[in-house]
Amino acid sequence: MKLSIADAAKEAGVTRQTLYKMKEAGKITFEQDARGKHVVDTAELYRVFQPAPSTATKAPEVDNRSEVEIRFLKDQLAESQEMNRRQQATIDRLTQLLEHRPGATPGGTTRAGFWGRLFGKK
Repeated sequence: MKLSIADAAKEAGVTRQTLYKMKEAGKITFEQDARGKHVVDTAELYRVFQPAPSTATKAPEVDNRSEVEIRFLKDQLAESQEMNRRQQATIDRLTQLLEHRPGATPGGTTRAGFWGRLFGKK
C-alpha cells in the first residue's frame, strides 16, 4: 500500500520535513504515483520506522464516510446480483427456444412435416 508523504509522516509519528531529510540522506526512498506525487510504500516506511506494538494491533476506525461507502457498495452488489439472476433467466429461456425441435409435440412424439402429412407419410 502506498501512503502520501503527509500520511506516512503521521503513521511514523514524525514531520514531513523529517521524511524529506531522510530521503536526502538516503535512508528512505520515495516513489511517484500516476499524478507525479511522492508516495512511500508502507513496507519501506516500516523498514525505517518500526511500527509501535499498540498501533499494529489497534483496530482501524470506521468513520461515517466509510460506512456510507460500504452501504453504497453493498447496494451496488445487490443490484449486480439481481441483474445476473435476470440475465441467467433470459439465457435459460433462450436456450430452451434454441433447443426446441420444430414439429416436436410436448409428449415427445414427432409430427410429420407438411409434405408427409400431404402425402400420408407418418
